[in-house]
Amino acid sequence: MMNSNQLKYDIFDVNDPEKQRQAAYKMRYVKNDAEVEDILFRACFEAADIKLQQISVHSISILKPKKALNVFIKATYDRSNAEIRKRAYHHLGTIGKSDVMNEIVKGFSDDNDMVRRAAIMTAGKLGKSKSIINQLSQFMNRFEPENIQKEAKKSIDKIYQRLNRHPHHQRNNSFNRNTHQSQGFSFKQSYTPTAF
Repeated sequence: MMNSNQLKYDIFDVNDPEKQRQAAYKMRYVKNDAEVEDILFRACFEAADIKLQQISVHSISILKPKKALNVFIKATYDRSNAEIRKRAYHHLGTIGKSDVMNEIVKGFSDDNDMVRRAAIMTAGKLGKSKSIINQLSQFMNRFEPENIQKEAKKSIDKIYQRLNRHPHHQRNNSFNRNTHQSQGFSFKQSYTPTAF
């Protein structure tokens, strides 16, 4: 039987990142424990270790798929914290549901460069249409920061390759690559957290 108390302890053991990741992974099997859910969401938004974040995203999306999607979408509206918005866009990409593209595209107009870059990167992961390529092409201009331009080009290339792999998409979304230049939320504090 899964010892959820041990997992809750292990995930905060900053001296052993592998133990933290294993705990986050195993938490996906702990059913009906609100504290585990809260800890996984905290890891998604607070952990410095990107692998721990990603494992936590997968675990919470297995435990509570609709809630996870809703929390990450809601987090993209958190005007008080650009880091939360940035992570939310990355986490939506990790979940990998392309039906959230309207939310991803909203991030293209964020006033923070790192948030825009995260939305652009996620669009490259999930995008499947000429429309998304056209929207990404707006970032291929000299007035955008260089890292945004590079990310937009990478995302356009990924989507273009995806369309070429799926001819039925290509027919419906014909695209000539050469024409392009290249409200916040809170967590319950039902436990005493330690920094990740």
